[in-house]
Amino acid sequence: MSPVGTAVLGLALTWAVIRLSKVGSREPGIPPGPPTKPFLGNILDIPKEAMYRTFAAWAKTYGDIYSAIGRGTIIVVSSPQMVRELLDKHSSTTAGRLSSHFAKLVLDGLNIAFLTASDPTFKVVRRGLQNLLSKESCADHVPVQQAEASQLMYDLLKRPEAYFTHVERFSFSIVLSVTFGVRCPRTDSEVLREFSRFEHDWEHLITPGHHPPVDFFPLLQYVPETFAPWKGLCRDLKARNDKFYYGLLEACERRMEREEYNGCFIENILLEKEENGIARKDALAISVAAIEGGSITTASFMRSLICCLAAYPEVLERAHEEIDRVIGQVRIPTLEDIESLPYIQAIMKEVHRFCPAAPMGLPHLSTAEVMVGGYVIPKDSTIFMNIYGMYHDDRIYDRPYEFRPERFLDSEFGTIPGTDDTDRCHDMHFGAGRRICPGITLVTNSTTTATLNLLWGFDVSVKKDPVTGKDLPIDPQLFTDAFIVSCTEVPVDITPRSDSHAHMIRSQYVASREILKNYEHDLSPEDAAFVEYW
Repeated sequence: MSPVGTAVLGLALTWAVIRLSKVGSREPGIPPGPPTKPFLGNILDIPKEAMYRTFAAWAKTYGDIYSAIGRGTIIVVSSPQMVRELLDKHSSTTAGRLSSHFAKLVLDGLNIAFLTASDPTFKVVRRGLQNLLSKESCADHVPVQQAEASQLMYDLLKRPEAYFTHVERFSFSIVLSVTFGVRCPRTDSEVLREFSRFEHDWEHLITPGHHPPVDFFPLLQYVPETFAPWKGLCRDLKARNDKFYYGLLEACERRMEREEYNGCFIENILLEKEENGIARKDALAISVAAIEGGSITTASFMRSLICCLAAYPEVLERAHEEIDRVIGQVRIPTLEDIESLPYIQAIMKEVHRFCPAAPMGLPHLSTAEVMVGGYVIPKDSTIFMNIYGMYHDDRIYDRPYEFRPERFLDSEFGTIPGTDDTDRCHDMHFGAGRRICPGITLVTNSTTTATLNLLWGFDVSVKKDPVTGKDLPIDPQLFTDAFIVSCTEVPVDITPRSDSHAHMIRSQYVASREILKNYEHDLSPEDAAFVEYW
């Protein structure tokens, strides 16, 4: 080789070594973060489980905004001020979503959570959700929510040991009734079993470590299926997802042909499709978003509430005192009563703070480079809201790992008096920017109605050890291992406060049947038998 060729080759090799040495390293100007390893960045530092606890710990060291290096740059915002600066003020460039090969194969555009903000379907679905879930529309759904809460109380009266699944049925049945006009009468209804199985398998598919990182290494998409069993799994999940949701849609269309209407969302969309211009698949995507977002978060809240009431009996005692003083024991409270019950409002706020259902939110993607707080946020950065970390910051909250609703009576946001709450809001756990959850009102109405009914009618306590007579151990700090978390299932006794309370719960369930039966179409023999004898 000539001297010139040798020199050129040497320069090329030097350039390649320099470039490779920067793989996995932090770019100049971006927020600080934990030390990186060559080629790997912080991949080995980020745990597969309870990632939110690691993010909360890092915030104590690296501040309100920091970075980690994984698949590109990860930005973690850990204060309300930084949330407002990055996700609200720059929402036009921070509302993107990571590309997911699994989502493309399985969901086929039916889940707004995986659509990019520039996708035309996203805009149609978002607009449809805003109409479906507006405050005005949600007012029409309150009778269904109250009726389902009445069955929830009756379910707890008859089988209190199954509270974990009762609240799942309650939350799922509400959004199913509102969107598709059918309900889920029992915890073993096939429609709920299918939904739960799919959600379990889908979450397992997308959880890091369970399957090859196709999004990190796109060439894996072309590996033959013999060596890539995830391809068959994706095909199976897509078939199940399509069958489930298109089956609900087609059942609604058949009822409309028979002129059997109950005013559900899909009915209204199909009746006005020429005026609203929403295609059949887009209408389905709107309904899917409502079900996916509304059912799981509501169940999560109720599970955490019951665990915390058992673990902190003084909270339940004070709630009973307030509800007896304001409501009395001769009627079951309704949604409107919450305005007169400040301590119960505080309990609900504390549940969201203590165990936020989505502790990191859904990750955003920056679609352009922006400057925030003197730092560069590169294009294509993955952005997480450190919701759990913000809610457990001991500089902001007194004893943040204790369940103390009274903190929200001492200050508006439950923070230590004197804290600067300028950018703080009560709905931070619902997200931020253009990706904020559009179902806030529907979810809040469901959780409020169920909370009021539960606190009015029941005592909740830790089960006793049959041998020692002492409380069985429970730990409200243990959360479920999932993307949407709650306090884990714990051994509790849920008992009516008196015979009079039990009688009123039974009577209200009987009265609620007039509403519920409007959504009991095409029931299976098992479901039909259940609503007759239950």
